[in-house]
Amino acid sequence: QGGNFTGAYANTNKAVGVAGIMQRQQQQREFSKQVADEAFSDLDSLMQTAQALVHVVERYSDELSKNKTKEKSTEEEKENEKFFNLLNDIGIANPATKKKCGSSYHTELAYELSDFLLRSLDRHSTTGMMALTDLYCVVNRARGTELISPNDLFQACTLFSNLKLPFKLRKFDSGALVVQSTKLNDDVIVSKILNLFKGVENQTNILKYVTNTTVAKALAISLAMADDHLNVAESVGNLCRDGTVQETRFYLNRFTEESVTHYTTL
Repeated sequence: QGGNFTGAYANTNKAVGVAGIMQRQQQQREFSKQVADEAFSDLDSLMQTAQALVHVVERYSDELSKNKTKEKSTEEEKENEKFFNLLNDIGIANPATKKKCGSSYHTELAYELSDFLLRSLDRHSTTGMMALTDLYCVVNRARGTELISPNDLFQACTLFSNLKLPFKLRKFDSGALVVQSTKLNDDVIVSKILNLFKGVENQTNILKYVTNTTVAKALAISLAMADDHLNVAESVGNLCRDGTVQETRFYLNRFTEESVTHYTTL
């Protein structure tokens, strides 16, 4: 019986003690290697498919651009324009990479970002500016597998002014970083907020006061950016604030000449 027991135990192929631990670790390493190999294989296939898709999108976008000159119904034009905008958001053809551009990577990336913003900023922003965090998400979505780091994005944006591109990097007093068109200045920002008192931007009611929530909803921006916009309008004397426990309200400042003129035209 002892011999039969030994034979049965040997056939289980299970080691015990230190040998058993080493065997299980080896099996775990082999399993991890297999999973990694399959994952990288899938990633390679995904990258090849993504690159092919970008080329298809690029060709189709060119065709749509050529067909814009042809006469079409208003409905067809709207559908084509919507689809054209969607295609432009899908991919960036030939994105700049460190391997391809070398020491000029950030410069080439700055040009790429400028071209992308010229095509896409109006669709992603109603104010002519975009938070750097939002730009990071939008650009990486368009680049597909050729992702860029937050630091590379920041470095490229700092080159806008030196390269005389139509955008600049701006830092608000709150510390928020945004990319905005060089055509945009504080007067434009203030006018958008003052228009809320006329009922222009929200196209509903004439407001007696605004809050960061009001501005964020009307201009389709984040609460943090709405705070910065309101602070700009307050700093030039067009608004005055009333802070309460519930919220901070901003009223039109009637004591400045510009605001009095604006207010009396309501």
